[in-house]
Amino acid sequence: MHYYIVTGASRGLGEAFVEEILQKDHTVICLSRSINSSLQQVAEQRESTIRFEACDLSDTSLVLSGIERVLSSINFKAAEKITLVNNAGTINPIKKGGHANEHAIISHVNVNLLAPMLMSEEIIKEAEKYSVHTIIVNITSGAANRPIPGWSFYCSTKAGLNMYTQTVGAEFIEAKANMTTIAFSPGIMDTEMQTTIRQAEEEHFSSLEQFKYFHEKGMLRSTSFVAKTLYNLLKGPLDNGRVLDSNIETVEAMKKEALQNSIPYLIFCGLFVLFTFAIFITFQYCYQKEERSQVGDAEVTYQVEFQSMLHTMRSIRHDFINHIQVIQGLLKIGREDRAFEYVNSLTAEVEMLELPVKVNHPALFILLQSKWVRAQNDKVDMHIHIDPHNSFKKMNSIDLIKVLSNLIDNAFDATLLGTESERFINIEARETPSTYIFKVENIGPEIPKNHLSKIFQAGFSTKPEKRGVARGDGLGIIKKVVDQYGGSIDVQSNKHSTTFKINIPIKS
Repeated sequence: MHYYIVTGASRGLGEAFVEEILQKDHTVICLSRSINSSLQQVAEQRESTIRFEACDLSDTSLVLSGIERVLSSINFKAAEKITLVNNAGTINPIKKGGHANEHAIISHVNVNLLAPMLMSEEIIKEAEKYSVHTIIVNITSGAANRPIPGWSFYCSTKAGLNMYTQTVGAEFIEAKANMTTIAFSPGIMDTEMQTTIRQAEEEHFSSLEQFKYFHEKGMLRSTSFVAKTLYNLLKGPLDNGRVLDSNIETVEAMKKEALQNSIPYLIFCGLFVLFTFAIFITFQYCYQKEERSQVGDAEVTYQVEFQSMLHTMRSIRHDFINHIQVIQGLLKIGREDRAFEYVNSLTAEVEMLELPVKVNHPALFILLQSKWVRAQNDKVDMHIHIDPHNSFKKMNSIDLIKVLSNLIDNAFDATLLGTESERFINIEARETPSTYIFKVENIGPEIPKNHLSKIFQAGFSTKPEKRGVARGDGLGIIKKVVDQYGGSIDVQSNKHSTTFKINIPIKS
């Protein structure tokens, strides 16, 4: 029997994670202020067991009594595995130093730090008596790594939780215990906490407009996506004391423990090679149809794309070799169980490398597949919105590729200047009865207003010069294609993001 204990399970990430883990051989114990009837229905449908324990984590005396009830309901002798997920958390009070109510501060520290520590300590004590395989997951935040004005309590408690995780993890390693603890940062999710943040007073929270912008632009991750990521992560081997985030870094987080090649991964590598040759053939075919005057521009686009594909293939080949070497070592020392666990963990990574949208245009599909793989490798949060029924048949394939390839590459160059949590690209391509519309948005540096009239000039670039790398060709190529079709380009750039929107009229 696999026992799961989840705090804050009635809503948000906790609710989504519980729904993910409700399976026949799982017993899920939820600590929350209220009962979630929809989760009870899911458990009944899946022949799983779920129990709710009412508990106010802001009151340490209630936390201790709640833990006692949880422990008494677990058959430690029959338990094969116990997973504790300390998910409950609070962002309030959002106040500058010296302005918060003392009771609110105490409540905050109790929920975010003391409750997870008390839960972990009691579970460790009992699990040690029976040598039960135990995993403790502490839900943390990127705010633990940097000061955010107005969030002094939140940043501090999450930083404390990270240090507790790392220290206990080191103790598990030292004792060679059958236990693992990690901290997991889910990123910016669409939850009630985000609603609370957007309702904060601007005088106490200077980043208010930025978080409103994230919501308006649909940049918040769904709790179901993050829950699935966490669940897949827990299926594989984990590094004790590691602080992980939700950017699908499962393989990197496990390399020191084990690496294995899996059949899905081999299939992906083979398909990716085929994609590479397919794009080569597609470009060659398209070039033969173009007028001789356009060969120069097409060659630039082709070379940039081909070099990008080769770089990605080298990266995959490097990881592939590592997988084989380490799995060979695992099998030699007789750890077939760990090898099997790692095969399961790789499946999630392979799924994330597949293009999440259907695209019927062959050349466009190949282009977007290569950009999607690059986004995963570079930890860029990429969103693609394309109607699969749009064929863009009135536009030559090479021109379509020229426009979107250079726009996306330009977005990559800009967004990669930021931190991982700020890397974001949104791609839209749609067709109306009279117009093709292409829009690419990225988070990155603002384009100075005095440069907006120059960026489409051949040879002009806002990027620093780099030896052996041509600059200033991409946007110039786009301008030529758009002019050729009688279209228009609109550029909007501010401190939050930059958006290029191109309209191409459809000629009958």
